Amino acid sequence: IVFMPGSRKSEIKRIFPLFTELSQKLNDSPKVLVLPIHFAKLSKQELYKIYGQEIENFSVSFDAVFHLQSCKFAFICSGTATLQAALLGAPFCLAYTMRKVEFYIVRAFVHLNVVGLANILYQAALGQPVGKGEARLHNEYIQDDLSVQNLLKGYENFNYETYTKESKKLREYLMQGSSERIAQILTQS
Repeated sequence: IVFMPGSRKSEIKRIFPLFTELSQKLNDSPKVLVLPIHFAKLSKQELYKIYGQEIENFSVSFDAVFHLQSCKFAFICSGTATLQAALLGAPFCLAYTMRKVEFYIVRAFVHLNVVGLANILYQAALGQPVGKGEARLHNEYIQDDLSVQNLLKGYENFNYETYTKESKKLREYLMQGSSERIAQILTQS
């Protein structure tokens, strides 16, 4: 099982403790903590400052592609890693939280039903309003919905068959487009 708690220290500080607690409830598979490639140059002590001693509960890797291609499931902080996981066919859920004041400011100006790039582009593939449609390729646990219990439920109730079929639709859709088309879709939201 892969854990990707983000690339910014503030994200890691908020999300990694939840992932650590969650990992202790998942005794059935090895746990891999995939760190951002730009952390590869950091010393072990510097990594401890970012992640704490809990980093020892995981195998540590910097190779997201390898682990997403071979994992049973992934818990991923929002960002391009969610799109990467969907394109590689890795089953996952998105986990994200920010400071409450930031969340309420963003919520006041941005009115989206989904925030994950894979979900946004999946809605476009289905012809739904981008970011505002109802379809979801994967679960998103944002702000108050982000809890160990919800992540665990998302993992235990994940429908692998449906996800595999629907993620193929996303890949086919993106294969027909270009980077300019994707940029247009994302700026429509």
